[in-house]
Amino acid sequence: MADQILVAHTTMQIGGMKYPCGAILPSDTIGPRNLAAMIGGKRASWQPRLNRHYPEPIALAPPAPPPKQLGRPYIVADRDPVESWRMTFAEAMRLCGGDEGRAEDWLMTSPECRELYKRAARLWSYRGRQASKVPTSVPPSIALQG
Repeated sequence: MADQILVAHTTMQIGGMKYPCGAILPSDTIGPRNLAAMIGGKRASWQPRLNRHYPEPIALAPPAPPPKQLGRPYIVADRDPVESWRMTFAEAMRLCGGDEGRAEDWLMTSPECRELYKRAARLWSYRGRQASKVPTSVPPSIALQG
């Protein structure tokens, strides 16, 4: 297939480059199994080279460096579990650069932090029910047990 070129039918990424639909793909860098899958799946096809414009591939930005490892999370101690959780979460947010999702994921890797979260959520919920004077079916002695 020396007089044929491999043309993309969809936009795809290969080796740090983005090839738009209609671009010439580098068939020499694509493995035989992947090449067969691309052609079989109608993602690309062999075509004769025509005297027309083919879109140019676009270089992708290098991947972002992985985030720094944070180690084991720790609990900021307080007598009140709700305040302890709030302060622990605030400290985790600070260490994670303000990324709320990463902070929560990091805290949930620790069994102690998960248990603190459960205790704080139960107590916060109980206090909310007491403040709104909604009757509860769970006695306070059970709701506050850790």
